[in-house]
Amino acid sequence: MVGRYTDPYEVGRALVGYLQGTAAVPRRARTVPGAVVFDVDGTLLHVRDDGSVLYNDPMVRVYKEAKRHGYRVYVVTARLDNRPWGPKDANNNYKITMAQIQGGGMAVPDHLVLMPHQWLKYPNFSRYKFEARKNLAEARGVPIVLNVGDNWADLGLLEPFVASKPRWMSAPRDAREHVFLQLPDDPAALSVKVPSEQTVEAQHDPREGAAPRRRLLGVSGFKQH
Repeated sequence: MVGRYTDPYEVGRALVGYLQGTAAVPRRARTVPGAVVFDVDGTLLHVRDDGSVLYNDPMVRVYKEAKRHGYRVYVVTARLDNRPWGPKDANNNYKITMAQIQGGGMAVPDHLVLMPHQWLKYPNFSRYKFEARKNLAEARGVPIVLNVGDNWADLGLLEPFVASKPRWMSAPRDAREHVFLQLPDDPAALSVKVPSEQTVEAQHDPREGAAPRRRLLGVSGFKQH
């Protein structure tokens, strides 16, 4: 499955098939087929300036299929963990993220990881994401079969946490590219980069008097639910 693909729905179908095939493999010591990790922003959903949410339909389907086939589903996001300021706070990122996930028709994840403030001092969040995946796999004893994100930092360690720019990290030839990777040092068996959330641009509705709207360039899988 390693390679680059542009059709988001084709990618979604391929990942569903991959999970179905992996779930069918006989297992000895464990009852679940594995775990799947998702990023939030730009991967499962996109929050627009007005607070409305677009959902990435193909990845939402992969999420739902993972749940349906008995996978553990983990969500690891770079959204800050601000729960120390009080669980009743309306700006509580944990509550907001859970509500947005469920708003797309997805079940509650088996675990939601938000980024602690101490990681803000680093130039990127690749080490935080890597450690989160490693800790989830080791603590729960369930191998991660798939990891999906829209940034290279969602997939593996970047500089300065490695000596030089990783070979697997390369500029997409097409803004719509989805990149499938197998990284030998990562806890995930298969890593998938979806098009970056930076492909968002302002658009005006052609209807007279309509308010500005935003869309994801070339990522037709994103829709309003």
